[in-house]
Amino acid sequence: MNREEKKQQVAEWQERLQIVKSAVLTDFRGLNVAQMTELRNRLRAQDVGYEVAKNTLLRKAATNIGQEALHEHLSGPTGIAYSHKDSVLPAKVLKAFIQENAKLKLKAGLVEGKVIDIQQVRHLADLPGRDVLIAQLLGTLQAPSVKLIGVLQANLRQLVLVLDAIKQKKSA
Repeated sequence: MNREEKKQQVAEWQERLQIVKSAVLTDFRGLNVAQMTELRNRLRAQDVGYEVAKNTLLRKAATNIGQEALHEHLSGPTGIAYSHKDSVLPAKVLKAFIQENAKLKLKAGLVEGKVIDIQQVRHLADLPGRDVLIAQLLGTLQAPSVKLIGVLQANLRQLVLVLDAIKQKKSA
């Protein structure tokens, strides 16, 4: 790889790291070709990219965007799973793959511009998806009004029942 190609790669990684919602660094030592293909297929099915990165080029890109905290995680073979749409998805897919194949190791993550450690990546993988979180939030916001309507209807319902009982008593 000549100097111009390296500069181009650094620029591409720099741009990618700036626009992704999340990225997870992995160590893929011990995986054979079939396992790597399976991993890439699973990630691709969820619209998550996965690339093997040269640590020196990735280190330069991280420095250029002010993410020097990534440097300590850039040793050994490094693969990066990244998503432009969902912050949780790369971590979820990788966690599911690791449960079946323990040779893949997590190194660190980058979520919306913040570097996170392995434990935080695992916690991120345990979170429900964006749509589920939005639905839970909407349910929480609607709960007080739904309960208020139920209470107001209960009083009217009881009034109608009392009036009906008085009517039946007078007619009898």
